[in-house]
Amino acid sequence: QMSVTDWRSLKQILLVTLLPLPYMLHVIWNQHASVSRWHYSDALRVSGTFAYLGANEFAAFCVTMAVVLSALLIAVRLSRTWRIVVAGGLACMLLGVMWSYSRTAYIALMVGVIAVVLLWRGRWKVLVPLFAVALIAQQYLPASVVERFDSTTIEQGKRDESTEMRFEFWAIAWDNFTEHPLFGSGFHTFHHREINPMHMDTHNFFMRELTEKGICGFMITIGMLLSIVAACWRTLRAAPHGSLGYGLALGMIGAWLALMLGNCFGDRFTYYPMIGYFWVYVGLVLKAHVLRDAEYAPQTPAAAASPPRFAQPRNRPA
Repeated sequence: QMSVTDWRSLKQILLVTLLPLPYMLHVIWNQHASVSRWHYSDALRVSGTFAYLGANEFAAFCVTMAVVLSALLIAVRLSRTWRIVVAGGLACMLLGVMWSYSRTAYIALMVGVIAVVLLWRGRWKVLVPLFAVALIAQQYLPASVVERFDSTTIEQGKRDESTEMRFEFWAIAWDNFTEHPLFGSGFHTFHHREINPMHMDTHNFFMRELTEKGICGFMITIGMLLSIVAACWRTLRAAPHGSLGYGLALGMIGAWLALMLGNCFGDRFTYYPMIGYFWVYVGLVLKAHVLRDAEYAPQTPAAAASPPRFAQPRNRPA
């Protein structure tokens, strides 16, 4: 936020965030090609450039980028060069989401893009094309992706092992919270065996905040998250339609909704490789609001406050 001094420097930072995306796609393509198969298997889940994190975390990063870039592409009046750059970055991130085989990411991406389209003032322009793309795309998705998405269910007795384990973690976390409701059991304690015999994370960011930090810490976290979306909403309402500030704010609201959904099934907020760009874009949205206010602030010439020194009164006393 402090590095941006005008719209030109804001665009420069935005461009810098897009430069690594083709390389990230290159890495995930190499990983995917080495394990590719027709039917779904857990071996297909690759993490791209996130060496010490999993496929879900990499997918969450791709979802944030994809939602923001989709908003820039449809809602901002960009030059042809910028449209090509943004569209290329969007394609990289969509493929990253697809090859991550993260069911949460699939749903979060849809929620984020739908939010962007519904909030955009010119949404009628893309409703029909978006619907057509959705119908056509499902015919060309790999069979393994379709199988992975179709396995999504929370109905008891039909859950896969990964989903079933999450319900067990949440039950343990809730029991621990009821024992320490005010301040929780302490930061980064849930995975300890004396609290969680399975020695695993809660796989739910909100539940972990509740069980480790109690009501007090949980409310602070929720307040911070709400302040982020409130700042983006203020920028969206104030920015001119079609401006860069409008597109960034619109994309970040959609990305925020996708992030909240992802946090219900894992930690999509605290790992810095995954959330770094999110904070960069929060800073750009805040700065866009400042730049917009500076442009539309009333300009009162200093000379209007007092007459020039050389001005002489019309009626001079004798």
